[in-house]
Amino acid sequence: MGLAVFPLPAGAKAPAPSGWQRAATADPGRIRASWPTGANVGVGCWPSRVVVLV
Repeated sequence: MGLAVFPLPAGAKAPAPSGWQRAATADPGRIRASWPTGANVGVGCWPSRVVVLV
């Protein structure tokens, strides 16, 4: 879908780890190659051009 994603620890509700800006990618090959088993998905809003309203 073109969203830049980065892995989050499984089951964690902690903020994104430092360095997530460099880890966020929309490249499917890079995601498949480096995604940890069971990791949650974080979406990089700025690189994905997404705005979140709370």
